Amino acid sequence: MLPVSEDEVRAVLRFAGARGIAVTVRGAGTGNYGQCVPLEGGIVLDLSLMDKLEEITPDGVAVCQPGLRLGVQETEARKEGWELRMYPSTLVKASVGGFLAGGSGGIGSVTHGGLRDFDNVRAFEVVTMEEEPRVVLHERAAVHEILHAWGTNGVLTRIWFALAPAVRWTQFTAAFDSYEQAFCFTESIAASSSWSKRLASVFEWPIPSFFTPVKQVVRQVKALALLMIAAEQAEALSAAAESAGGEVTFSGVYDGPRTQPLLSDYTWNHTTLWAMKANAAYTYLQCGLSPTECSRQFCLLRERFGDEILFHIEFIKSGDGVVIPGAIPVV
Repeated sequence: MLPVSEDEVRAVLRFAGARGIAVTVRGAGTGNYGQCVPLEGGIVLDLSLMDKLEEITPDGVAVCQPGLRLGVQETEARKEGWELRMYPSTLVKASVGGFLAGGSGGIGSVTHGGLRDFDNVRAFEVVTMEEEPRVVLHERAAVHEILHAWGTNGVLTRIWFALAPAVRWTQFTAAFDSYEQAFCFTESIAASSSWSKRLASVFEWPIPSFFTPVKQVVRQVKALALLMIAAEQAEALSAAAESAGGEVTFSGVYDGPRTQPLLSDYTWNHTTLWAMKANAAYTYLQCGLSPTECSRQFCLLRERFGDEILFHIEFIKSGDGVVIPGAIPVV
């Protein structure tokens, strides 16, 4: 089913509820956890035609329908001096509703935390599945009843998603002889409030070898740091990387979702997709690491699993303001 309005969503849920038919809500289908795959038949409710950006408020909140593509939202917001606080590596294709129902963070989380943090999501309207479906507003703390619930607690029909003032960003990569060097350099940038950043990622070799479309930024048998930094700080970042023993392999402007190369396509869960493309035997884990004990944890993981685990780090600001290394290792 492809509803185009809230009334049509209510009609589908009224019909299905009365007959005990399962309903699976689908966004753009870019998730890799299987949330939008029906297990036992029923109705797939595809919200891709409900894709309007209704307004951007003066204080920087995007009011939109769930099928709006995040890439479109980023483009339109930047026209008005705003930008997304965070987005997944599937920026161009992913929908706002799918991200909020099934995601947790992404590019931008190093500064703005996850979707659950810092009032990043202001409110939802959801339609219930019952004899007479209701439209229920969830705002403030109540949004946590809907976030990351995969559409099982109600169907999103309107979203209030906080934005940030737009920044002129530079994409940046540097190669290091060792993973430890790359990690320490990137951690120093991610954890310091003096740097304005949107992305801070680290990849152990051979993960960078999987990024074949951007092989020009990769150096053989070297770890890779990938960042998005405020353009006015790009020169200082290059100097810092070189002082830390790195070789700057790319520095170029970010000009919206159509930027080429769009280096965020190689971060977060996209990293795993590139690994699987190189070798279908690869998958990944999601690991929590201590910001103070992570070096010891890396050693313990290496001792136990050897080369079966390849380190991939995405730095994230936690809800209490501490920047932590979020691990998405390839295994």
